[in-house]
Amino acid sequence: MIRYALAVVLATATLGVGIVAVEEAAKIRGESQIEAQLATVEAASLSMIEHDTPVREEQGPPQRVVEIELPEASLTSEPVDRLALEPEPELELTVARYRFEGRPERTVVLDGALVNATGDRDVIVLDGAAGSYTLELTYVRTDETAIRVRIR
Repeated sequence: MIRYALAVVLATATLGVGIVAVEEAAKIRGESQIEAQLATVEAASLSMIEHDTPVREEQGPPQRVVEIELPEASLTSEPVDRLALEPEPELELTVARYRFEGRPERTVVLDGALVNATGDRDVIVLDGAAGSYTLELTYVRTDETAIRVRIR
C-alpha cells in the first residue's frame, strides 16, 4: 500500500516539475521569436540606410515592407506582455525593450532610428501584441533623419 502511495506522490511531483519546465521553455521560445523578428526589422532598416538616400515625405521616400510574426499563446510559446521600440535619433539607433510575464525586461539595440509614423509619440508600442503585423518602413529626412514605421 505504501508503494502505491509513494508512486502517486512521485508521479505528481514529476508532473508538476514537468509543467513548470514547459512553461519556462515556452517563454524562452517566445523571447527567441521576438529577437528573430527584431533582427528582420533591423535588416530592412539597414538595407535602406546602406542603399537609399532619405528624402522629404512629399518627394516619395524609399520604402520597405516587413512582415513580422509575434508569438501567440500556445503550449510551446507565450505572447509578449510588452514590446516597445524607442528611437535614439542622435545615436542613429533604436532600443527595443520587451518582457514576458514572470520574466525580467530584456533590451535589444537595433541600428537605425525607427520612429512611429502615426501618433503623438516617437515610441512604437505593441503591448500584448500577438500574431502577424505588416510594418511599412519609410526613410525620410526631417530635422533628424529617421526611418518612420507605420503598422498595418
